[in-house]
This record gives sequence, structure tokens and C-alpha cells, in this order.
Amino acid sequence: MKQVELEYNYERADNWCKGVVKKGHDLLFCGDRYDTEISKAAKDVNFSIDSLSSFLRNMHLTYVKKRSYVIRNQMHSHILVEYCEGASILSLAKKYNFPPSLLARGIVENITIFEKKEVTKAMKDPFVKLSALEHIFGPFRASEDAIQSENAEPLVDPFSGAPLECPIHASRLAREVVEATNSDPLYGPRVEKERNYVGIEYEIILERALRSMNIPFETEEQLRAKGSSRTPDILFSCPVALKVHKKLLSDSRHGAENMMVDEVDSNYVWRMVCWIDSKVWMDT
Repeated sequence: MKQVELEYNYERADNWCKGVVKKGHDLLFCGDRYDTEISKAAKDVNFSIDSLSSFLRNMHLTYVKKRSYVIRNQMHSHILVEYCEGASILSLAKKYNFPPSLLARGIVENITIFEKKEVTKAMKDPFVKLSALEHIFGPFRASEDAIQSENAEPLVDPFSGAPLECPIHASRLAREVVEATNSDPLYGPRVEKERNYVGIEYEIILERALRSMNIPFETEEQLRAKGSSRTPDILFSCPVALKVHKKLLSDSRHGAENMMVDEVDSNYVWRMVCWIDSKVWMDT
């Protein structure tokens, strides 16, 4: 493919992603709609689905970081007021153009008695953790009696697409947290599971690559079995030297220790590496 055509496709992909993020497109609030629209757009701009999806995720993450401050400021003055009056978390996410999962977490943090660690657990199991009225701060308990829209969509499992049964004892908060997180194609449980699978895949690729080079190492599983306090993905049996261009280290947080300038080409340094974490970094 010619360079001009590549640049043209990139520009179209960039414009499409910007439009989706700025307008708060419906695909950001529905997993099925996301899959349909991303496939259609990928064909239109001649991008692979994975590339366009990654492009959109990165752009949207930048938007969320900037938008979070505004949402925090409007949480008590607007968002919680509207929620107590009966607006659903998903509808509020659409109105304020913010990820349903993240908005749901913000609401749970503000109206329940849970600390941050407990909020994380509650978000993973809302029907169990968020259905007790005593877990909601007094001033917000009336929100459980707010009149709900009769047009509420049935809950759906984000993985299978099958109807999700809502327990009889489930609170309004629990139900809406489930609805919001399951509707979120960028920050919901489906994405978290996909990331876990990708992490496992890259660990396998890393191990195979090292074995092909006959480099001795121990895996995270082996280190856990030994009771090691630190368990990176890979711990080398002896340090390994890597030849690295200085430009790649210019913005590094690591110091010059355990590095040696290459005698043949001073633009390179030899760096001693003792372990690798494929999801984070490699270090000495």
C-alpha cells in the first residue's frame, strides 16, 4: 500500500474516532452496537478491526482523563441529584458522555459506606454487595424508591448475550450498576477479561521465545511455588545483557547503573536484565 494511501486511511480513522468520542456515540454505551459500528467503520477507513479499536480506546482514554475532573465536580451538584430523582446510571452516562462503568463506580463511591477497596469488590458482585439498604448513606436511601422508567432494557450477559436474571432482593443501585458495567464496551467486564487473556497469551509467547534462545529462567508459577516474595513473569537464572540504543533510554525512569557503553558503537549501551514482566517492564 502506498504511503499516501496509508496517510489518507489514518486521517479518516483519526477523524472517525474523534467524532465518536466528541459526540458520545451510542456505540460507547452498548456492547453489541460497538461491535457492529467498529466493524463497519474498519471497512470504511480500510483499517483492521483490532487497529481501529485500539486507536479508539487510546483516544477515549485521553478524553476520560480530561473529563474526569468535570464529572467529579458535577457529581454532587447534578449527577447524584438526577440519580435520586430516578435517572438511571446508564442514561446519565450518555447525558454526560462518560463511561458507564466509571460513572457507576463514582456513584457507588459517593452514596455507599464502602471504602475504595470495598467499592472494587462491590463493582464485581453488585447483586450481593450493593443490595443491602444499610450500605447506602441515609440521605441517599430514598433513591431506592425513585420512580423508574417502564422502558428499562432487560439485563444481558456481556459475554454470551443471554438474558441475565435479576435476583428478587436486588436493589435499584445493584441492578443499575450491573446494567451500566455490562453496557460498557471500553471499560466493562468484557474488556477486563480480554486483557487477562491477552496477558496470558503474551506470557506464553515470551516463554517460548526465551526457550528457543536457550536462555534459562523461572516462571511466575514456579516462583510462587517456591514462596518467593517477588514473582515477575520471568526471572532469569543469571543476568542477561541486552544491547540498547541510547535514544530508547532517554526518557527512561531507570538510572545508568548496570549499564555499559558499547565499545564498538557509543550510541548503544549494554544493559543487564534480571527479570521481565511482560505487562509492565523489564528491570535489573
